Amino acid sequence: MIRSISMLSRQRSNTYPAMSKTELLLRAGLSEKESAVYLAMLKYGSRPTSFIAEKTELNRGTAYVTLHALLAKGLVSKSIRRKVQYFSPLDPEQLVYYVEHQRSELAQTSRRLTDTLSELRQQMNPLASKPKIQFFEGRDGARAVFDCTLQAKEKTLRAFLSLGDIADLIGPEYLEDYTNRRIKRGYTLLVLRTMEKDKLAMTSNTYARKYITSKVQHRQVRYLSADLAFPLSMYLFDNKTAIVSSREENYGMIIESGELCEMQKKLFLLLWEQADRRKPQIA
Repeated sequence: MIRSISMLSRQRSNTYPAMSKTELLLRAGLSEKESAVYLAMLKYGSRPTSFIAEKTELNRGTAYVTLHALLAKGLVSKSIRRKVQYFSPLDPEQLVYYVEHQRSELAQTSRRLTDTLSELRQQMNPLASKPKIQFFEGRDGARAVFDCTLQAKEKTLRAFLSLGDIADLIGPEYLEDYTNRRIKRGYTLLVLRTMEKDKLAMTSNTYARKYITSKVQHRQVRYLSADLAFPLSMYLFDNKTAIVSSREENYGMIIESGELCEMQKKLFLLLWEQADRRKPQIA
């Protein structure tokens, strides 16, 4: 089992962009403090709370709470020696089991929510629960905006997209997962990008080269001139305008306005008819 996981890990390392151990742990569901404590334990082995607190620069109370959080996740063990509690890291393979368990629980929760959607919607107050503008912060917020596009009634999504900036903010793995879900749900994407920014993204990251015009992936790409390059991205669907910034400003926004969305769709159509259909040539 350990060997198969190791082989899978090597295969994935050749597929996905490199990331730090801390970022990997954060994506696995650990908090920043839990990640720091866990990595310290891997380095130093079985230690008391005071030692871990010193090495991670956390106060002893915070370190104690964090260690017990890792204990609850099944990633560390606890023993008592001379009336002192020692914490030891378990084999990192436990991380894989933890993630798989979380995925299983989320899948069950998703199915239960789907079964109760009609009941939940009946309790909605249309005036109180549907703001015209929704604001989202950080990577998770930007991902939430992308997820909302897959709830659209229209089956054609229109987008102004900065490929490199989007992948940098939401992560290339999530972008691939989003694309697969979009295709599976039958959404077509018409997207305007700029040739210069695409070449930069595709030269820096080979994964970006697959996001070109493709019948299989239900995607049509056309290119605007360099002077129209944009750092943020915008999706247009139904009566909504969804905006996702670059990593520098780190936010997402959904504006529910028929008039605004209609105007943006007309602007999109005007630019779409004039845009270049040629694919970028990457050496």
